[in-house]
Amino acid sequence: LSVNKNNVEWLEKNEKLKYSLERLFTRAETFDEELLNQEGAFIDILRVVC
Repeated sequence: LSVNKNNVEWLEKNEKLKYSLERLFTRAETFDEELLNQEGAFIDILRVVC
């Protein structure tokens, strides 16, 4: 897993920060069916992408 912050902007007199995230995943060599039922931000993102 690799996470990068992109398009970084300081707002409201440099008190707030706005940015986008880029996440790069590496596919596992073996398929684990139990992962399909797990919850979490990274799991849900992968479901949307696939």
